[in-house]
Amino acid sequence: YLWYASSQAADAAYGCGWGGFDCEAVLGSPWAKLFGVPVAALGLLCYLVALIGSVLLGRGESIEAAGWRMIEFAIPAALGAALWFIVLQFFAVGAFCIYCFATHLCGVTIAILAIFLRRSADTEAPTASAAAFFGEVAHAAPSPSSSGLSAPPQIGLPTAVGLISVVLLTIGQLFTDTQSTIVVAADDLPSDFQFNEVLSDSDSAGSDESPPVEEATEEVTEPTIAPSLSKAPPRRRGKNASRVIELLNGRLKIDTYQYPILGSPEAPHILVEMMDYTCPHCRDAHEKLTEAMQRFEGQVAIVIMHVPNELLCNPFIKTSRPKNRGACKAAKLALAVADTNPERFTDFHHWMLQGDRIPQHTRAVFKAREMVDPDLLSINMQDSDVEARIQANVKLMGMFLKINPKFGLPSQILKTQLAVGPPGSLENVIELWTEEFDLPLPAVDIPF
Repeated sequence: YLWYASSQAADAAYGCGWGGFDCEAVLGSPWAKLFGVPVAALGLLCYLVALIGSVLLGRGESIEAAGWRMIEFAIPAALGAALWFIVLQFFAVGAFCIYCFATHLCGVTIAILAIFLRRSADTEAPTASAAAFFGEVAHAAPSPSSSGLSAPPQIGLPTAVGLISVVLLTIGQLFTDTQSTIVVAADDLPSDFQFNEVLSDSDSAGSDESPPVEEATEEVTEPTIAPSLSKAPPRRRGKNASRVIELLNGRLKIDTYQYPILGSPEAPHILVEMMDYTCPHCRDAHEKLTEAMQRFEGQVAIVIMHVPNELLCNPFIKTSRPKNRGACKAAKLALAVADTNPERFTDFHHWMLQGDRIPQHTRAVFKAREMVDPDLLSINMQDSDVEARIQANVKLMGMFLKINPKFGLPSQILKTQLAVGPPGSLENVIELWTEEFDLPLPAVDIPF
């Protein structure tokens, strides 16, 4: 079932949202795979070996020896894997999956029962040498135990293979790239995929024409490998400021002045981050994305598209999870801050993403009122356009889910591709952006 759930949408593990368990975070983490293969598939193989081995016991001495060898392999493999993945959930993922714990408990139970069964059979069925010691014929065959099982063979190669398999699993997950980003080229999207959020209803009133569309990139003419990149151009002033860009090869059109943005709406290169303040992967990705922005010194800006993972305002969320409570209010508050004072949104966004958990809503409101005009903030929080924009973002999420049930947050929407999932390392982000925007690698400060 875990293998099935890890290959489907994150919410496929039904019944896992109670008691503080979070299967989504566990099954969606990079640790749930090894070289792209779900570790649940490897666990299934281990259980299958133990099952076949147990069936072979009691079916004749020659067949039974093979069964003992299979169980001998399964014991260290099950115990070692259970210990490793429980440690990962505690210290690396920071979330727990009840199905995973049940699976590991089964593995530990099987291993303990197999150890006692082996000791029992080994004690009750004397070997030929033991029979000779008691005065019987030296070449007499071992007599069966009271359980009907012959003595198991000496511990040997299967135990070593089981231990080595756990070591290789651990090394493979520790020393391989744990980024789980899925990159989808715009040309691979369905031909009917189109999403145009250029103007809100209020902005388009009295106007029959949309603003001119600009490309999301402009040619960079710096000749050196790691130049000191120019600063971003200033933001245009005025209520009617507008800059429409095309992403995903023209299938997505947005106005950079209608969305909260990190950086300048006039930056040469624009991407969209779909995120949620209650998403742990989004909180981790925020540090890497903002660091990459600083490395490119104003050449890249990030449009923030809030997609709350809460059932209250997102019909694509199947279950209500405690960790996502308050996501809808947080997104609405952030949009109101951006509408009140766009320049202060960056500071508020950073503040919301500090630490491991979303701030309590009342505390977030007080912080917002310190940063922007409180009266205007209250008016903007009651604006129906804020809710409409959140629903538009949710609608886009639903369109991506139809394409790939594994779509999740955070996701980066670029000019020619969609990058779904945690970005992994800072180097992964920089590599993605340099290739996408045809930028030179940014200079790296060398400490002395």
